[in-house]
Amino acid sequence: MGSAISKVVDNEKNCIVWKISPEGLRLYAYLCFWVVVLIGGWLTIFYSDVQFDDNPLIHHFGYNNI
Repeated sequence: MGSAISKVVDNEKNCIVWKISPEGLRLYAYLCFWVVVLIGGWLTIFYSDVQFDDNPLIHHFGYNNI
């Protein structure tokens, strides 16, 4: 798999052509999202004293969510 954004220099036309792959960008976006979720979960579990059964999200919406 190549990168999501690539640059090609066209010396005949003296221009730079950018190629953007939506699938690659979506993959990187999902990967970054899950990295942030995992780091946030790790920090919450090990470095906070949050109560998972009694918090404002559960009182308002009825459940916890990412």
